[in-house]
Amino acid sequence: MSIFLGNGDGALQTATTLSGAGGFAAHAVVGDFNGDGSLDLAVTSILDNVIALYLGNGDGTFRTRTMVAAGTAPSGIAAADFNGDGKLDLVVTNGSSGATIGHTITVLPGNGNGTFQP
Repeated sequence: MSIFLGNGDGALQTATTLSGAGGFAAHAVVGDFNGDGSLDLAVTSILDNVIALYLGNGDGTFRTRTMVAAGTAPSGIAAADFNGDGKLDLVVTNGSSGATIGHTITVLPGNGNGTFQP
């Protein structure tokens, strides 16, 4: 997966590559998942049944990824405070073992520290 940071003048810097997003990284969402004021990145991995979570350092770099279980074949992903506790949560669409997308959804309530409840 590649990240292109902006120069502030409409141009982009050379891509930074993040490794380890998992098998068939499908969709990504950005949010401050640990409450430190820096943007973090969550990427669905359809083949590995996880979300690869990259916590941002605030300077365009990210910490080593952590994996969050996300149901079968997670594809689409969105972040919002779904339960009204002031912390970002994640919701993903799940497929089946046949990779048909959209059979169920998984809601992962955020703990506000970069971790999520199952």
